[in-house]
Amino acid sequence: MKPPERWTTRCAHEPNDDDEARAGRLFRRAIVKQPLDTGALAEIRARLPDETRAQPRPLVLSVAVAIVLFLCGGAVVMSATLLGHWSPFRGAPADAPAAVMPAPPHHARVAPVAEPVADPAPVRPLKVVRRAEAPVEDAPAAPDRAPPVAAEPPRPSAIAREAAVLGAALQKLRDEGDAAGALALLDAHDAEFAATGLLADEAGTTRVEALLRLGQRARALALLDARVLPPSGRARALLASRGELRADAGRGAEARADFDALLSDDALDDDVIERALFGRAACRARAGDANGARSDLDAYLARFPDGRYATRARASLGR
Repeated sequence: MKPPERWTTRCAHEPNDDDEARAGRLFRRAIVKQPLDTGALAEIRARLPDETRAQPRPLVLSVAVAIVLFLCGGAVVMSATLLGHWSPFRGAPADAPAAVMPAPPHHARVAPVAEPVADPAPVRPLKVVRRAEAPVEDAPAAPDRAPPVAAEPPRPSAIAREAAVLGAALQKLRDEGDAAGALALLDAHDAEFAATGLLADEAGTTRVEALLRLGQRARALALLDARVLPPSGRARALLASRGELRADAGRGAEARADFDALLSDDALDDDVIERALFGRAACRARAGDANGARSDLDAYLARFPDGRYATRARASLGR
């Protein structure tokens, strides 16, 4: 049986231009005539660009190049394998003579189609043109911050300052026995808080006490006369002091009115009642009311037998 004629010989001398003829011409062009020797490969490798200097290629371009190379390489390997001239699984020794194709008949010789392939030009890596970036300006330095200033303590409220001044005056008067120093502090209090002070009554009481200790009874009486003193609470002691000062000043009727206001409540037996009971007896005696004076003295000794005025009361009664 005659073997089938190869496309490389049959299609080369046939003048028709059918599909098989065109396929034969393509296969003849794809056939690798002779593998490159070691020197040629080294020269090609030397001309190739250094991979370390190559710029990274865009992903789309790299994929496209890989697909083209894969398709071209597959076509070359397939054509060479089918034609029997070379196979990637069958290597030839380096010093083996190149395979020579049988020459076609003289009447069918044509010019060789495959021209010797020149050395490929070195592939230049694509240059990635980067957009010029605007120079980054140095961030302005943060301004030097002044060291934190210690916050001033909040100023005490008006009532706190007023209470502090009044407390200092009481300490001067009662603890230190300095009535003049207490009056100086009270003057400072009145200068600052005369119009808006909330402790004006307490300051006035302390001033009366300081004046009495200094023997300035007229000034003390003037302060007490200017005030309305109810016979209750802390005003009771001031009311007793005013009755005594009025009695000493010869104002017996006014003094007796103060004492009567205090003695309206007989349930109490304290120092204020003791002073009021003995003071009214003295006012009655000065006014010529001996019976009224005796009655008050008897009541006094009955309620305060050991009181501060007990000796004087007994002497007045002749006991």
